[in-house]
Amino acid sequence: MVDDPAVREHESTLIIKKSGSKPIGNGWLRIFASRGLCFSHAISYAPRFSRAICVDWSDDLWSDGVLGFETFFDLCNVPMIVPEKFYQLEISSVVPLSWSNQIDRRADSKFIYKEAYSCVLAEQDYDAEVLVFSSTGERTFYQSNLSLLRVKREFRDLIVAELKKFAKFRTVVHLRGTDRNGPTAHDAYLEKLTEKMDDVSNDEPLLVVTDSLMLFRLFHAKYPEAVLRTPHLDQFTDALGTHFQSVASKIDFNLQVLVDFFLIMYAENCVMDGESLFSNMARFIRGGDYCDILGYDA
Repeated sequence: MVDDPAVREHESTLIIKKSGSKPIGNGWLRIFASRGLCFSHAISYAPRFSRAICVDWSDDLWSDGVLGFETFFDLCNVPMIVPEKFYQLEISSVVPLSWSNQIDRRADSKFIYKEAYSCVLAEQDYDAEVLVFSSTGERTFYQSNLSLLRVKREFRDLIVAELKKFAKFRTVVHLRGTDRNGPTAHDAYLEKLTEKMDDVSNDEPLLVVTDSLMLFRLFHAKYPEAVLRTPHLDQFTDALGTHFQSVASKIDFNLQVLVDFFLIMYAENCVMDGESLFSNMARFIRGGDYCDILGYDA
C-alpha cells in the first residue's frame, strides 16, 4: 500500500484528525493540549494492531493550509506517513464509512462531531485498511506515548533558548483566562489560585504564562515580581479565546504555545488551577521521560 520503507510492512493505517473550530476552551488547551491527548490515545492503539500513523492537523486552528503535525514533530518507534503522501494512495476500505472518498477532508466542527464520522478505538481492531480517528469522545493520555514525540531541530533550538533564558525562575504560574475564566470571574479565580501559593513569597520572581493580559495585570498587582512570558497578549481581547483571533502568524503562535508548554513542564515548581488540560498535561509528562522530547537536560 505504501512505498515508504518505514511503513511498507504495515498494511493498515490509523489517521488522527483534529478539529479546532468548536468555540470552547481557551487557546492553549484547544491549540495543543487537546491534540496531545488525542495523539496519545491513538498512539496507544496503532502499534497493537500494526497500524502506521498519519497525523492530520490541517484544521483551521493549527494550520494555515501548510503547517501540519510534521512541521513541528517527528515520532519515535512508530511508523508514520505524512498526509500529503498518504492522501495520494488508493484506499480499499475505510472506517467509519462516512469518510469514504473523502479521507483528505479537513476536520471541522460542522461535521466532525457527528456520530457517523466518529469511531471508538476499542480492544479489537477494525476490518478496514484505513481507520479514521476524529479525536472525539473519551480519551486517555499516557506519559510513555507522549514521550515518543520529538520536536524538530529548528523549533527545538528556539524552545531550548527560551528555557535557558528563563532558567532563573523557580516557579512558573499558569493563569488560564479568556472564555473559561472571563473578566467577571477573574477575582474569584485568582483568589482560589493564590490559596495554592503559601510557600511562595511576595518578593520571589515568578514567571507567568497566560492567555489573558487582564488576568496577568490583576495577578501582578499582588505579586509585583511576576514577569509575563507569553507574547502578543496586548493584541488580544479577553472577550474571545486567543485561538480565534488572528494577530500572529500560525507558525509563531504555535511556537509560542509550545514554549509555554515546555516552560511549565521544565519548571521546578508550577502554580496552576488544576483544571487546565494544558498545564495538567505538561506536569504529567514531567513525571516520565520528558527530557527526551526536546533532548534537553536542564
